[in-house]
Amino acid sequence: MHSIGENARTLIMSGTMPDEIRNAVSEAYKTLSYEGGMNNPNVAVRSSATSEDLPTASFAGRMESYLNICGEKQLLDAIHRCYVSLFTDRAIKYRHDMGFTNIDIAISVGVQQMVRSDIASSGVAFTIDPDSGFQNVIIINGCWGLGENIVQGRVTPDEWHVFKPTLFEEKYNPVLKKLCGRKEYTMTYVKNTEDVSADKTIINIDTPKDRQKNFSLTDEEVILLAQWCYTIEKHYGKAMDIEWAKDGINDKLYIVQARPETVQGKIKNRSGNLYA
Repeated sequence: MHSIGENARTLIMSGTMPDEIRNAVSEAYKTLSYEGGMNNPNVAVRSSATSEDLPTASFAGRMESYLNICGEKQLLDAIHRCYVSLFTDRAIKYRHDMGFTNIDIAISVGVQQMVRSDIASSGVAFTIDPDSGFQNVIIINGCWGLGENIVQGRVTPDEWHVFKPTLFEEKYNPVLKKLCGRKEYTMTYVKNTEDVSADKTIINIDTPKDRQKNFSLTDEEVILLAQWCYTIEKHYGKAMDIEWAKDGINDKLYIVQARPETVQGKIKNRSGNLYA
């Protein structure tokens, strides 16, 4: 399997991106620069396959994403690498294990302006307890720096359990439990990245011991974030898996991605009963 994947990746990486796509990317990036009032804004480049978030399978994290991408040349390189990542060994094996053995899975690439969580914090949230299936709690995880460390399981994150029934009641504290994780690493920007490839724009550094002891969000921020997550769940009518980020420049929180939760979704799909 490794040799097949390596051959596929080499073949796609050696190809040339069609002018139609290159021109469309160039125009969209110029528009983003103009509307944001900045020259060559830093962006996140995220792969998204057509089968990525199904009720019974999640391909999240199995294709590549690239962060702190700056400039048109680096952006095109990152997009090209996202296409290539449809054939990482991990992605190929997962498709095989889940029964997606044909080649009719397409991939798109989303480009978003970066939230400056490299100098603040980021993480994930679930609007259901993914371990027990308890529906009245929102689980929030956080770490310092970019959230890829949580997605890839590289750090022990902070964790909050927030009780939905009292989430909007000011006289109650809806935070049932909070645990301060070690947050061993902080993923941050590499400086002066103009001449490096798209896979060399971020770096993982050891989190200072004193910072490991501090929570990555305040209780007030946790409650606000949980309220947003609850609203998102109600909008979609199902339990959600959400990614969030805090901007270290303006101190604001942002929702950067939301998709159906799949751990309990698989159980429900197999049994027809969430708690079976």
